[in-house]
Amino acid sequence: MIAAGADHIKTCASGGFQWEHEKLTHEDYTLEELHVLVAQSHSRDKRVHVHAHAQPGVGNAIEAGCDVILHGALMDDAALEGIAAKGLWYMPTLHITSEKAREGKNWPAYMTERMKAAQPIHCAGVAKAHEMGIKIVTGSDGGPGAIINERRLLVDCGLSPMDALVAATRGTAEVLGILDRTGTLEKGKRADLFVVNGDPMRDITMLSSKDSIFLVMKDGVIERTGDFDPNKTGKSV
Repeated sequence: MIAAGADHIKTCASGGFQWEHEKLTHEDYTLEELHVLVAQSHSRDKRVHVHAHAQPGVGNAIEAGCDVILHGALMDDAALEGIAAKGLWYMPTLHITSEKAREGKNWPAYMTERMKAAQPIHCAGVAKAHEMGIKIVTGSDGGPGAIINERRLLVDCGLSPMDALVAATRGTAEVLGILDRTGTLEKGKRADLFVVNGDPMRDITMLSSKDSIFLVMKDGVIERTGDFDPNKTGKSV
């Protein structure tokens, strides 16, 4: 994968929600296998992101020296303490256990029941991670709009709106190794942004409203949004 040009390596240390006969507490790769995978990836200057929901998988990923813990729906205190001690990143993907993720989905009953049961534990783990000063970044495991919901859920877990926005921009760009190109508004970086009518510092949910979006810019080109057409205005923006 690295020879093919992968930016980072993602692997699994625990089970997931998808398969009926697999539990979140089941080990995926063993500690020994993870040690080798991490060592090989790091020897080629690639970070390792690990899908891990619960023990012993989370603990194995931490001990093996991974860089990013993904999901952690059943995160316990020992795992959080390990993440904090090693200064790892935590990408909780709260969206995957949220009610919004389940809306309109024709998923198997066992899958939705597990997600629903995990949701309060998931949120409590993220809240504690924030209190401990763990580096939280964002992912969603969802489709369009999911990352907006992720920011709202982070705020529900105790992050300030600014913390949630930084996690979704600068923080995520840093963990993905692309902070030199994007993630902050700086000269020389990609001009991908949107401007809103309102203050998301007061209400983070406004970012999920189409009516709030005033302007979208992609690669420095202003795109049409709503009634605003940049090609028909003489004003500079």
